[in-house]
Amino acid sequence: MMTTTPRRYPEPEEPARPEDYDGRVGRVVAAFLIVLAVAILSVSVLLAIVHVDDRFQVDLSAGTRLGLAEWAERGEVYPPFFDGEHYGGTRYMPIPFVLHAALSDLTGDILASGKALSLLYMSLLLALTFLILRRMGAPTFVSLALVATIPSTKVGIHQLAGLREDALAAFLQLAALFMVWRSRDRAAIAAAGALAAIAIFTKLTAVWGVAAIFVYLLVNDRRRVALFAGTWAAVAAGVFMVFQFWSDGRMLENLRELSFTGLAGESSPIRPARVLLLLVQEAPAVWPLVSLAVLEIVLQLRRHTVGIFQLGFLLHLPVLYVMFTSTGVAFGHLIDLMVLTVVSAGALWARVAQAEGWLRTTGLAFASLVVWAILSSAVVGAERQGVAALSPAPGSPPPAQASESTRALDDYMQPGDEILSEDPGLVVERGQLPIVLDPFMFLRLGDKRPELVRDLVERIERKDFDRILLLYRPDTRYGQWWYSTYHFGTRPVAAIAENYRLLTRAGQYFVYVPR
Repeated sequence: MMTTTPRRYPEPEEPARPEDYDGRVGRVVAAFLIVLAVAILSVSVLLAIVHVDDRFQVDLSAGTRLGLAEWAERGEVYPPFFDGEHYGGTRYMPIPFVLHAALSDLTGDILASGKALSLLYMSLLLALTFLILRRMGAPTFVSLALVATIPSTKVGIHQLAGLREDALAAFLQLAALFMVWRSRDRAAIAAAGALAAIAIFTKLTAVWGVAAIFVYLLVNDRRRVALFAGTWAAVAAGVFMVFQFWSDGRMLENLRELSFTGLAGESSPIRPARVLLLLVQEAPAVWPLVSLAVLEIVLQLRRHTVGIFQLGFLLHLPVLYVMFTSTGVAFGHLIDLMVLTVVSAGALWARVAQAEGWLRTTGLAFASLVVWAILSSAVVGAERQGVAALSPAPGSPPPAQASESTRALDDYMQPGDEILSEDPGLVVERGQLPIVLDPFMFLRLGDKRPELVRDLVERIERKDFDRILLLYRPDTRYGQWWYSTYHFGTRPVAAIAENYRLLTRAGQYFVYVPR
């Protein structure tokens, strides 16, 4: 009798679970975003390194920073308002230009030294932002993606490749917040107070950090408020006395005379939409994150709490509002808002990632799409920054043409020429001290010290200067508006038009010689 073996049919495969697809897709998305973010960060840093010794992203305010560093390298911190030949006066804080002068003394290249320090400041800020995001619980690919949005913008490239101190001030304040967030022992609180105090001497408006920590401690740990406030006051007083003594009292004189010049009343009334408009224009990869940051703050408030970084975001807004009531303030001041926005958006992602059920799945899917969209915008932004020249603050020459402008000027100037330049940096790079350290502040200082304007006008009328370099022709309508609103003032420029003639236009600069 034949026996038949029962036929075995293959067991049906277990249907794939949704979380399996989620894991596979998630790994692909994560790998893609990591590669993209690393590429953006690498290209941005490489761009800054390649341009470290040229005038790419060097605007007029950078010229004043070069002038301050040149004075400091020669032993004068905050030069006098008038020493018989040069006109000082500025509201910049001392630590950045003193560091700049120290590095320049070592390297012998004042331009490359300043740009290398800016690259260092921005790199530290980006690294700290990444560290905070990871400590909050955001995955590596999310943290990298969010951080990469910053240097892909016009603001980020200007901080990386330009000559600025904004990233240093933001880094010190963010580091102070990070220390309090991680630990509230006495050493951490004291260190945070010291960092917040030092930040004030890198940038006068670096106050949101100390305000955020004070409020945070007042709500969460009142025992530490006195320690923080005492440390901050002691370090601030000590640093102030050092620079006040070093400058023979001129630091306080400069800050008292010029700190609040150019605020509302001199300029048109500020509209809150201006900050958002600038963020959309100059940081297209970051502004969509603002809504996520606000959502995170709303969720925290519903639980009757606000994190220290979200406090920083909220308290920075009034500071930003006041800054943008001032004439001449440009997009460089947005770097703090951008970093705080990225940190708060990362906190929201970490919150969703820790949720359960449909909220986690839906939230992660939505967040993936958001980050993907932002990184796509960042790619476009990075390509635009790397290929095209970026437009700096109003009135500054396009950075891509700045080097050409400098070379073109050499054909029309001799080594011993006495030069009055609207861009102080052009003179500093020739090894000279600028006649006017800060043309923007000279106009405002003239209202309080008219004798300085009178003296400069007399020197122009005597034709003491062999060359005068201007960005605009004073005999045009725009030139008249520019010099009555931003630089020098109407009287010196009218004297130039009367006593000097236009020789040529070299690059972006108009070269005037005595009639």
